[in-house]
Amino acid sequence: MTEKTKIYYHKPAIRKINSISDAANDAEYNLLRIIREYADESLPEKSVQTKENKAHSVKSAEKTPFDVVKEKIFNCSANTLRTLGLTGKYDGFRYICKAIEKILTCEKKPHFQNIYSQIAKELNVSTSSIERDIRYAIKNIVKSEKLTKLTAVFGDFARIGRFSNSNFLTMLAADIFEKLFLLEKSYKNSILPAMR
Repeated sequence: MTEKTKIYYHKPAIRKINSISDAANDAEYNLLRIIREYADESLPEKSVQTKENKAHSVKSAEKTPFDVVKEKIFNCSANTLRTLGLTGKYDGFRYICKAIEKILTCEKKPHFQNIYSQIAKELNVSTSSIERDIRYAIKNIVKSEKLTKLTAVFGDFARIGRFSNSNFLTMLAADIFEKLFLLEKSYKNSILPAMR
């Protein structure tokens, strides 16, 4: 029997990378808003919704926790890592998959030292070796120069080429959450019409 677990979305804390283009986009948006307000003086200021609010309100409906088979988390993590160029010969491969599973099943914001110690107890290794092997695996992913695949998962952040363990794991967990969400959604949409 397959074991189901509830998974949660944890928004990665990413600093702005391309500040020049962001500033240009914000300036263009503000200019359009000023023009609209000037054209219609009766438009109240609070009714104008910013880009951030619009994006947040669209995404928040999709980030609700849902049940998924535990094996799917590991499989999706492993497939994503293979796509990024990391093979199973690295110890960090298995540790990253385990860490993603722990992050997604954690209801509150994950504390990475706790995650490392939990994995260390499960696999009977030291916490420092888990942290070191994950760091080494991340360096190999970045070194493999598959920038287009890195950009698909990590966006503009991939261009920097330096990831801390926590940033990498949180962003990868967010990507895997979205993949599992889309898989579950497509599965339910394909099964429910057949059952009616």
